[in-house]
Amino acid sequence: MKIDTVDDKDLFKKEYFGAKPCKCKWWAPTTPQGWQSVLENIEHSVKTNEKIVMTKTAGYIITKPKHSWSSQLCDLYKEFKPDNQYIQAHLYVSLFGFSELFNKHNDPDQNIFVVAGEGSADWSIDGYDDFVLDEGETLYLPGILYHHAKSRGPRYSISVVIETEESYNRDNTSGDLIKAGN
Repeated sequence: MKIDTVDDKDLFKKEYFGAKPCKCKWWAPTTPQGWQSVLENIEHSVKTNEKIVMTKTAGYIITKPKHSWSSQLCDLYKEFKPDNQYIQAHLYVSLFGFSELFNKHNDPDQNIFVVAGEGSADWSIDGYDDFVLDEGETLYLPGILYHHAKSRGPRYSISVVIETEESYNRDNTSGDLIKAGN
């Protein structure tokens, strides 16, 4: 089945949120800071000993990006957050085409908006045709679905995650990773 492209926010709320993935054309925020901002986030996390995750294939996950655009993105998606849930942003960075941040997995108790910065990635989601998420596109993904992304080259994306308290308190970065910091 092909991933739908949805250009109406009300339709998204009614038929997609919490139910099925789609590309969100009604909202495609940008991350104009580019690679300089990404590198500054990595440097800041290392210098301040904040949690940063590095994969064995030259990928990085920064769970608390320092730049204001991460909180601005969270503010943009707050309208979808139930009162009893949390919202946060994570920065995902792949330096090479062979960089993979995670194997195929799911993220129970999460609703995820993946905002593609620079670069693109091949995506697979169980039950759907494979597709490419290109620079400037936004993917909505109910976390219960098994999924996998593989970079086509250097890329970064910001995931805005709406999650339950249980998910918020769980270490969602376990697996074949090298951890540094808290």
